[in-house]
Amino acid sequence: MTEQERQIPSLISNQAYLIDLFNARLKEIDQQGVKVLRLNCHFIKSHCDDNFFHFVIQNDLTYKIKKGVRRRCKIFCVSFSGHARRKMYQALKLVYEHGFHQGEVIVPKPLWYADELMAAFYVGVPGENLLEHIKNGYFDLSTIKKVALGLLKLHDIKPTKGVKLKKHGFSSVFLDPTNVINRAYNKDTSLAHEILAQFNRLKKLYQTIIKDQAVFSHGDFHPENVIINTFDNRQLGIIDFSEVTLAPVYYDIASFLQQLEFMTRNYLTPGEYLNIEYIFLSTYFNCKKIPQETQNKINLYKSWTALKSAVYFMIFDDQVNRNFAAGLLTQSEDLYRQIPL
Repeated sequence: MTEQERQIPSLISNQAYLIDLFNARLKEIDQQGVKVLRLNCHFIKSHCDDNFFHFVIQNDLTYKIKKGVRRRCKIFCVSFSGHARRKMYQALKLVYEHGFHQGEVIVPKPLWYADELMAAFYVGVPGENLLEHIKNGYFDLSTIKKVALGLLKLHDIKPTKGVKLKKHGFSSVFLDPTNVINRAYNKDTSLAHEILAQFNRLKKLYQTIIKDQAVFSHGDFHPENVIINTFDNRQLGIIDFSEVTLAPVYYDIASFLQQLEFMTRNYLTPGEYLNIEYIFLSTYFNCKKIPQETQNKINLYKSWTALKSAVYFMIFDDQVNRNFAAGLLTQSEDLYRQIPL
């Protein structure tokens, strides 16, 4: 890391420094803001070693707007070495300004990007994520329709020159960005070899059947990145644009559906999930029957998502996570076999 990067972990956890920062930029949070009264910081994610750092911090801010009147808000800070979250901030700002600042589907309000902290700041959407919502039994199919329509609206956004996005492809860079498979405890295992074999099969099929135009894509669209607003459960928030990319529409669709099925396997019956999938797809594509060609492409990207998740579980060297990885590999292979070659 550079000298500047080595100083950031201590700065970003320094409450006095952050209070000064919020005081200096309080008008960007609230035009009526006068002075910060209290700041409580909670680290949601904290990683720092010799190579990189990654922090996600919730800042509970109390501030004065006029004599005797106070307000509160939650400001999130996402910091990553090498300015890796600058693109996330730019994408969030683009989406916010293209109709996602109000209505039934919104995104968090972007505030600023701090070069000195390599961090993006934004106002959080209060609520619980869709996975927790389902686990707690508060769920109806109208929510799924809103998610589908929100994603459709997101895919209609045209990227600007100021937001430089990579085009997603079936490559090892996207499958295994931190080189998990080649780590010593994975490299020569049968699981690693089978994952690589499946990766090659998917890559070959991708080159054959995917000719669609790439659109603005969330890049990590799953139930935990959809928030049900606590104060208005008719409103949804889409969060975490850290992996925003250009890809065919099937990429986000399949990512959401495959991970929804996997994450809710102990809470939804297979029949309930299939009904959710039908509602989601028929709403997104505005048709009662999904063409087989479209379903094949969705299954290809579902297979890809399952394989990518299998690689994620291989970060951990224990039997429980190995079983998750093996199960996801099997699911990836099953989805692949459903596609006519």
